[in-house]
Amino acid sequence: MLGGTTSQAINTQYYQAVFDDILSRLYPAQCECGTICDRPMPSRPYSVRCPSCLRQKSKLAHTPFRNLRIPQWMAGYAVEESYHRHPQVITASELSRRLEINYRTALLLKRRIQLLASEQLKRIYPLIRQELETAFPRPYKLPAEGNDVRPETIDRPVVHADTMVLFSASQRANKGRKRHRNRGLTSSIYLSERLGGHQIGTLCHVMGTKQGWVLIDSVPDLRANTVGPIIRDRLPRNTAIFTDEAYTWLYRIYPNHRMVNHSKKSADRRFKYARDRWCQNGVHNQVSEGLNGSLKKAMRAYSYFRPQYSTLYLNEWAFFKNLRYFGLERLAENSLAAENPVVRRSRTGCLIESARDSAEGGNGPCGASADSIFRQKLPFTRLLEPYFYRAERIPGASQRPHARSGSASPELERILKLAPFASLREAIQSCRAFWAASSLPYQRAKQRKYARLANHLWDRIQSRDWHYLSDLIAETRIDNRPLMRVLRRWADTGIIELRDLTPGPSKKHAIEYGFRRLLPGAVPLPEILYRQNRKEFLEETEKWQNDR
Repeated sequence: MLGGTTSQAINTQYYQAVFDDILSRLYPAQCECGTICDRPMPSRPYSVRCPSCLRQKSKLAHTPFRNLRIPQWMAGYAVEESYHRHPQVITASELSRRLEINYRTALLLKRRIQLLASEQLKRIYPLIRQELETAFPRPYKLPAEGNDVRPETIDRPVVHADTMVLFSASQRANKGRKRHRNRGLTSSIYLSERLGGHQIGTLCHVMGTKQGWVLIDSVPDLRANTVGPIIRDRLPRNTAIFTDEAYTWLYRIYPNHRMVNHSKKSADRRFKYARDRWCQNGVHNQVSEGLNGSLKKAMRAYSYFRPQYSTLYLNEWAFFKNLRYFGLERLAENSLAAENPVVRRSRTGCLIESARDSAEGGNGPCGASADSIFRQKLPFTRLLEPYFYRAERIPGASQRPHARSGSASPELERILKLAPFASLREAIQSCRAFWAASSLPYQRAKQRKYARLANHLWDRIQSRDWHYLSDLIAETRIDNRPLMRVLRRWADTGIIELRDLTPGPSKKHAIEYGFRRLLPGAVPLPEILYRQNRKEFLEETEKWQNDR
């Protein structure tokens, strides 16, 4: 019969039972006496009773569903649908239509499920490590490079790792930007520098096994310092890992790491690529490629989400896949509450002692049952903050310098009146004249580039201690030529002291300079002109060579 209500079309009793089962397994309400409160109260659907001391407990407190204002079966419906639809997802818009609730209410319910998934993923990490340690014991070792690895990897959960991009910035949205500066996947997730360099897309690092578990992380780039700690924290050192050639640094950490060359050229001149460029001696990356395709197809349902919330969406997708693989029983067995029934969860997500243990230890009472003394309630958004992704800018980029504003700090204005800083005063005036004149776009872009680099270096030399060029190059990984241009300009204006420490001719020895700051720590970096034409560049180079 058409025209019925939602409760008539949906089996609310079934989904209420699903919700109660999930809470009792993953977030058991525990009494001060150490007993799990599992006796339902028909007259109070938000409470459960202890079977031993008959004390009442809230079954929603200290869980992602605390302060739930909609019927509980709706949360059970959302979890059940997300589980059975995987790898597809259920969006907040669909929940709003299906449950006949407001969109903001449906979005909040979606956030609660994402918080549930993010918290429970921490219990899945030990299960993954245990599986890999069993499959790859310490004596296990793959054959040497160039040998067939199929006999050694059959029936073993080999880990496949790869990266992919979600919601990349199009050239039209980026004002026709030519992507030649930031190559690779990172070139499509950041806006151009003229628009601020903000991250607008999501870069995902995917690890998984064939028909098994999956781990997905939102990362800003593919450097070893970014991806390396993620792999090292999740996988045992003896694990067999198959990747493409973007992980050339991984063999130093994992001896069983193998790479496949997707760009391998064919020995036959009639063809460009080789036939075995997808699988070489049993080493391939098809599992992670399949996960990438499945994830990208699922995320199309959202159309777009900001990088700030990318970790929540990726954790939700990974949790339900892992839940289908490990099962709810194994996940509940690994629960912290099941290991220590005397400990219960606090509102902030950490573990606190029960009131009885606090009293016996001489501590003050705590918890909701300790003589009506409550912990401070945090807003629900505060519970999500640990799982927010901190979106970054283009590596090395910062905000546009305020060179044309003409504003300066009072301390800098006082210093500019001193005679030793006459050259600095002239440099600031030249910079203001440059921005006021009708300079060409490429000249302005070069000035902004060096100004960003100068601000980055200035933040590193806040003290008046001596710093050295070689240490600066090792920390920033920037070429010495732009660094030397900035340092020489600073030395000419008198804001730093620069000394040449090269032991001999620069052609035979690596150049080395020492420098220290002369301005007080409270003075910001003055806006000076770093851009040079060809004539100015040659004159400055000749001057510094003569000084040597």
